[in-house]
Amino acid sequence: MRKNIRMGICLAMVLSCMTLAACGGDTAKYRDVSAAELTQSITDQVEFAMLSPMDAETMALMYPNLDTGKLADASVQFTMVNVKANELAVFKVKDAQDAAMVEQACRERAQTIAKNFEMYLEDQKTIAENPLIQTYGNYVLFAIHEDKAQIQSIFEQLIQP
Repeated sequence: MRKNIRMGICLAMVLSCMTLAACGGDTAKYRDVSAAELTQSITDQVEFAMLSPMDAETMALMYPNLDTGKLADASVQFTMVNVKANELAVFKVKDAQDAAMVEQACRERAQTIAKNFEMYLEDQKTIAENPLIQTYGNYVLFAIHEDKAQIQSIFEQLIQP
């Protein structure tokens, strides 16, 4: 009887340790890199059409449903010339649960950009209708570009521990 109790206690301890070890793994899943560093590294390696940094005031206009109070960091690069539908943004939320709100704001921004091109540059409208919106922990990557796969690959390499 005592042997069974000891065996049960040992099994419970092993399961507890395994559970704790599994929970602790998520905290170091991604490196802590500034949003500006991430966008700069991407634009250094991928050609974009005349990007300019977006200031906070413009961001509030262009992303009206983005609650900037929930952001820890952000860097948005957008084209000032309506010849290409290029935009690149990295948002870092304070709480990973707010990533869905950022994703929705990015979808709305992509729809706005697509609408801007619907009357005169059909290829750019199509690019804007198919944005890259991907969440990695507290980071949300948003890109409107012809080469989304390259942008995503570079981003993933930059945030890997």
